[in-house]
Formats: sequence, structure tokens, C-alpha cells
Amino acid sequence: MTMYSEMGNAELARLHTDYTKSNGWQTKNHSKVEVAAYYKAQARGFKPGSELKDWLEAKAEIARKFVPPHEFFV
Repeated sequence: MTMYSEMGNAELARLHTDYTKSNGWQTKNHSKVEVAAYYKAQARGFKPGSELKDWLEAKAEIARKFVPPHEFFV
């Protein structure tokens, strides 16, 4: 049994969140998030008021694609 299998989902989610807030992850993936957020804004016609939502959704999508597997954290 690994540490990962003993960790709860909440703790794993916290570790992933902490990792995506790290300077290394932010620096490496900023442009990917920026482009994804742009396309989200474009899809809604660039109407103001949802910029933060676009950014956070884009960041979540990129994190799902580019965050290392759970084993990275154990």
C-alpha cells in the first residue's frame, strides 16, 4: 500500500492546488492558461465581467492536462 492510497481525496486536491500555485508551475504554464482564457473570452464574444471566470476555468483545464500524476506528491 502506498501513501497515495492512504491519502484522502481532500488532501490530494489540496496538494494539486498547492502545486498549481507554485511559482514553477505558474511560470511554466502561464502562456497556456493565457491562451485558453483568451479562447474562452472569444467564445462568449469578449463581453466584460467574466474575465476571472475565464482565467480560473482555463487554469483548471490546463492543470488537469499538465499536473504530474498523483504519485508525484508521495
